[in-house]
Amino acid sequence: MPRISAPTIAEHVAAQEQAVFDAAVRLFMERPVAEVSVADIAREAGLARTSLYRYFPTKASIVHRWFETAIAPLVVAGDAIADSQASSTEKLGRWVQLHLDLLGDERHRAMIRAARDTDDMPNDVRLAITSGHQQMYASLNRILTDQGIAPEIVPIRVALIAGALRGVVDMAERGIDLSLAGPEIMRTAMACLSPSDSVPVWGVEHGLR
Repeated sequence: MPRISAPTIAEHVAAQEQAVFDAAVRLFMERPVAEVSVADIAREAGLARTSLYRYFPTKASIVHRWFETAIAPLVVAGDAIADSQASSTEKLGRWVQLHLDLLGDERHRAMIRAARDTDDMPNDVRLAITSGHQQMYASLNRILTDQGIAPEIVPIRVALIAGALRGVVDMAERGIDLSLAGPEIMRTAMACLSPSDSVPVWGVEHGLR
């Protein structure tokens, strides 16, 4: 029986699993997922490659764990903001700032890049990540709905805000100052609180549909 480094086998397994996860995250932050091998992760964690598979069968499973640990607190915090007694403007501002703060963290941006760039992601993991995003944006949907925006317009504005936030990763990669990008994204988000019929549409003025 192999030696264990914890009071119980269960605690040993949990510690080893965390060590593998932490090692993988360190490597994924240093270079793209495609450039990190399972052998690299095992070496970083101080384990044999065959031992690593006991904890995570693929790199995609590690990325999935990383996504879950990041998304869970965002869902909870977003729900708390949406359920608060604040005005819609304050709720939206707090919701967007929550995400901007996280996107300002290189670790969080690295997680997004890892999830985006993992090319061997099983369908069930992709579906789980999609479900996690839906849960995260459900609170934003409620904030806009509570503002009285037409139901058919709400998903469009959620997508606009989500797209602006996702662009932060690309901006950081291009060397754009995120301290300047944040206020612009906030302005974009706040425009989404306006009633649909109060926002001038360029195409309508020029006879386009």
